[in-house]
Amino acid sequence: MSPTADDIKNHRQRLDSEIPSPCVGICQMDEASGLCTGCYRTAAEIKNWRPSDTGARLAVYEKIQARRTQVEFKP
Repeated sequence: MSPTADDIKNHRQRLDSEIPSPCVGICQMDEASGLCTGCYRTAAEIKNWRPSDTGARLAVYEKIQARRTQVEFKP
């Protein structure tokens, strides 16, 4: 399970600048929402993950948290 935004904030000092990717290995884009059905990121967020700094990565985790409660993928 990927760490939540709150987990990362609480452990930020121990993580230094390396925030783990939220990728869970289920890489399939949902056409309706434009999100990956595994990690709830947009294609742009996936593409920009590596060059992103800690603040940008934490912001993505916050968006993921919100999306998990708002988006339901249909089979």
